[in-house]
Amino acid sequence: MFSIQNTLTSSEDAALKDNTVGTICLFQRGHAEIESCKELIKELERSSRSTNIKHEYDPDILSVGNSTSLTMGKLVVDQQPRRLPSTVYSNIVPLSERQLKMTGKFTIKAPSDKKDCSAFGVVFLPGGRIVVGDDSNREMKLFTEKGDFKFELKLTDASCDLCSIDNNTVAVTLDEVKIICIVNVGDSTLTVSSKIKIPKLDEDCFGVTYHNDYFTVGTNKSLYSVPESGGEPKKLLTIRSNCLHLASNQKNGHVFASINTTNPNEMTVIRLSNDTSTDILKVGVVKGTTGIDVDRQGNLYVCGYSSNNVLQMSGDGRNIRELLTSSDGIEHPRAISVWEDRMVITNESEDQINFVHLFQLV
Repeated sequence: MFSIQNTLTSSEDAALKDNTVGTICLFQRGHAEIESCKELIKELERSSRSTNIKHEYDPDILSVGNSTSLTMGKLVVDQQPRRLPSTVYSNIVPLSERQLKMTGKFTIKAPSDKKDCSAFGVVFLPGGRIVVGDDSNREMKLFTEKGDFKFELKLTDASCDLCSIDNNTVAVTLDEVKIICIVNVGDSTLTVSSKIKIPKLDEDCFGVTYHNDYFTVGTNKSLYSVPESGGEPKKLLTIRSNCLHLASNQKNGHVFASINTTNPNEMTVIRLSNDTSTDILKVGVVKGTTGIDVDRQGNLYVCGYSSNNVLQMSGDGRNIRELLTSSDGIEHPRAISVWEDRMVITNESEDQINFVHLFQLV
């Protein structure tokens, strides 16, 4: 800490004296000190342990008239790894600088399912609840992040994207009947609370996201705004390919549309803000985009169905990096949902279609 403070003070002095070479040297020194600090924090996290010491003895020793040999029992020491408080660790290393690590996977195919799953939508909710939309079996399913199956809800029509409305409510699009179905999520139940019919729409509904009492819905031709209370949709933008998924930044209201195209001349991610659209990502490193989501720090996550990868990027599209590629075993990723520093991804490859994969940014 003192080393970094000294570098900051020296940098101010060098800048005031217009010492360009000195300023560059101090910048390099400061960069090295910051990296050293990050490594120290990681090492502290790895080495941090909680220790539990207890005395174990045979309860028969307390019996009256016991003829067994007297023993004082033994001390048992149990150590478990312990994470540093999130207020310390997460503020030091932003999510945009962490690496993605797979922490597990579980099957989403229920005994009652007659077909393999098609997990076109997924939402990761607080408390480790994961809601999956299974289009093939016309169901929504509730799991814990440990893979415990809790509930299945039958749907009346083909479904696509899912989005969260709040910590205990999700929405799902029913494609052909043009309905947004609102579902309450308990610890072990899924319950339909209402259905929003979208009138005067002759296009199938795919992507959906929610912000400030309005839904944004994506079709094969357009993006629409739909009031939570119902009513006619307002056309926001005409698009060239299917918008299968949408996501919202709840802090600034930006809406991100994932356009499923492999045409190198077309945009694959579009940002909507105050009824204006901005192209932020063109087909290139990612192709055939599907799932999309935003984390608490405004980073965007994009699934490349055709390019077999997952990107992390800033909300303006300037800073882009691949988190997962085909070499990591990712194949045809479809839906993604981020909660805190964890995320869940579904896939449409033949050997992964009945599973979801869990990841953490570490």
